[in-house]
Amino acid sequence: SVQLRCDHDSYLVYEAIPIVVSLHNYTGRTIQIDETDQKSSLDFVVTDESGQMIHGFGRPAFGQPVIIPSGQTVSQTINLLPLYELRERGTYRIQAVVRSEAGTVESLPVRITLINGRELWSQMVGLPVTEGGPQQYRTFALVAGRAGREDTLYVSVRDDTHSIVYSLVPLGSFLSTIQPQARVDRSGNLH
Repeated sequence: SVQLRCDHDSYLVYEAIPIVVSLHNYTGRTIQIDETDQKSSLDFVVTDESGQMIHGFGRPAFGQPVIIPSGQTVSQTINLLPLYELRERGTYRIQAVVRSEAGTVESLPVRITLINGRELWSQMVGLPVTEGGPQQYRTFALVAGRAGREDTLYVSVRDDTHSIVYSLVPLGSFLSTIQPQARVDRSGNLH
C-alpha cells in the first residue's frame, strides 16, 4: 500500500512542497523500488482544480534503491516543486502510483493549496561582474506567509528581467507588528 502526507495544506508559490510517501509491503517477500528499474517505480499524478494534469519535469529520485522487507513500512520525503509545474496559485490534487511486479497501487489523494505571500520589502541588486561577463541583476524580497497560527518570514531571490525565481526560503517565525530589516552589502549579499 502507499500513503501520502503533507505537513501543511497550503504553501506559498515557489516554496518547497515536501510530501511524505509511506510504502507498506504486504506481498510476503522483499520489494525493491528503484527509479532506474523498469519493473518497479514510484510516480505521482498531479492535477489542478479543473482536473487537468500538471506537467512533470522528471520522476521522483530516491538516490538509491528503496528496499522494503515483507511486513515493513518505509517512508521517504520528496520535494514536488522541482518535479512538477506547481508555479501558480490554486488547489492541486496529488496521488502516488507505485508500479511493481506485484501490480499497480495508488494512494488516496491529498490536496494542497498554493497561495501568494505578502511582499514586505524588495530591492534589485547588481551582481559583481566577472571579466567580460554580462551585467546581472537579482531581486531580493522579504515575503510574509501564514503557516498555521503563526506568521513566517521568507526570503525570495529572483531575476525579474528573465522571469526566473531561484528560491523562496523560510527564515522562521516573526512578529508581524514589527517591520523586518534587510540590507544588501557591496558584494550583493543579503543580510
